[in-house]
Order: sequence, then C-alpha cells, then structure tokens
Amino acid sequence: MRYRIKKETKPTLPTYGKYKAVAVHYQTIESRQIAEEATRGMTISAGVLEGILMNVAEVVRRHLRSWNC
Repeated sequence: MRYRIKKETKPTLPTYGKYKAVAVHYQTIESRQIAEEATRGMTISAGVLEGILMNVAEVVRRHLRSWNC
C-alpha cells in the first residue's frame, strides 16, 4: 500500500490546514470477482454469494450512517 500526503481543505474540521496520509489504491476488484473466487469448490453459486455480500455491505453502510461519524 502506498500513501500520499494531502492537506485538509475542509474548514469545518479541527484538522483544517494540517497534512494527513491518504492511502492510494492502484488495483480494484469487483464484487462479482470476489464472489466467483470465494465460491470455487462450494455448492453455493457466485450470484447468490454476491447478493449476500451486497446485502451485508448495505447493512454496514446503514449502521455507519446511524453512528453520525
């Protein structure tokens, strides 16, 4: 993982004007690819697992929003 230095530009944050390390991602993977790889040798289909993963991601998103971070 590589990082780059970024200056905080949101004036409402207490870290405004300070610098922070931000992760830089060079590779991405689709949820379909994850599902296909995870289901190799299993009896569950990649489509079913992908649906489960999307459902879990939505539940996590909803919980994070409710925490008012």
